[in-house]
Amino acid sequence: MVMEIEKNRKMQYSVVHVLICLCILGVNFSLAGKRGKKGRKCGPWVFEPCIPKNGICGKGFKNGTRMAPSDGSKCHAGTKTKKFRCNVPCAVTNHADARCKYKKRQWTACDLATMSMNNTMILKKGPANCPSTKTIIKKCKKNRGKGINACKYRKTSMWSKCNVKRNVKKMTLTLKKGDITKCPRVKIISKKCKIKGKNKFGKAKKKKDCKYTNSGWSLCDNTSGLQIKELTLVTGDHTKCSANKTFTRKCKNEEIHLIHNFMKLGKQCKKPKPAWRIRKRKRKRLNRHYGCRYLRGVWSECNATSLTKRRTDTLNHNVAATCQPTRIITKSCKLKCRYEPGSWSECTEGKKTRVMTLRAGSSAGCTTEKKIHRKCKVKLGASRCSFGRWGDFGACQNGVQKKTRQVLSGGYRCQRKAVKTKQC
Repeated sequence: MVMEIEKNRKMQYSVVHVLICLCILGVNFSLAGKRGKKGRKCGPWVFEPCIPKNGICGKGFKNGTRMAPSDGSKCHAGTKTKKFRCNVPCAVTNHADARCKYKKRQWTACDLATMSMNNTMILKKGPANCPSTKTIIKKCKKNRGKGINACKYRKTSMWSKCNVKRNVKKMTLTLKKGDITKCPRVKIISKKCKIKGKNKFGKAKKKKDCKYTNSGWSLCDNTSGLQIKELTLVTGDHTKCSANKTFTRKCKNEEIHLIHNFMKLGKQCKKPKPAWRIRKRKRKRLNRHYGCRYLRGVWSECNATSLTKRRTDTLNHNVAATCQPTRIITKSCKLKCRYEPGSWSECTEGKKTRVMTLRAGSSAGCTTEKKIHRKCKVKLGASRCSFGRWGDFGACQNGVQKKTRQVLSGGYRCQRKAVKTKQC
């Protein structure tokens, strides 16, 4: 038994050894075949002239052949033919060809006569037949009042009378701000006229002979479900035009729905009345049964000493005899005091005063004089601005009128508050 087991083991080892040897031999043969393929040399490709698809130049195809080597070595493919893509260059007839590339430079200033600007570009790269420089022209951008070089104008005249033939009116503007070399000093603008009795196409409007006032639609009638609108004649011939016109229409569903809801809710839909109105109504009810009712009199003039005015009310004849025949009501006066502003005095001990005198037509209880005190210096230490009275506006110059007032104290920093301007 032991001998048989040993024989079997030896047989297994020998079979494994044979399989390993076969694998090694197969790998060596495959490597040798690959080396043989790489080592074989084929001849170079020979191309025919390129034939473009459309026309004389452009993209197309060309045929290529590869011959076997002349030295006798074997090529695995032998002779071979194949199609290849190609391109036939077109002749440069225009300097604006894509192969001529230029570098842009700074644009010139806008020419107001032609409203255009130029840019001379220099050749960056390209074939020998490309020109060294190239100029391009473009229109100037419209200046809309933005930036440093903006042109700003002011009105120097009103709109002219309408030209009936052209239906146009004009206005002249003068330069207010901007560069004189780039902006014109005088500018004329125009627009279409609006003529009364004519529409936007210039044709006469149809006049209405009868004109009525529109009172609007009435509230919806819950029973009939209709609304009524009445028109009354304002202008027109009474013989041709009717004095009144009435129109009816059906109520909208929303309005009918609201009316039904309001009738269902009743008092809940009404706004709550304020408390003061409820108290006033209660007081009136009590006065009807128990109180005294008076007829109001006229207020007297204001008393200068007490600054009060009086009113005497007389008893109503329908009230019982227990009430007093008259009653007197007093009330404080509202004085109408108007003063003329005086000029400020000079500074004494860091203060200045202004005396205001009473104008004519003021109330009798007003004081004749009124004094106002103010500090001469502000918190930062500078003197406060004080001015005299305003003068009248001067003559119109460059579309502007000006008026000034005298600076009494405060110095040069107060000058800007001493001048007022307006357009004329």
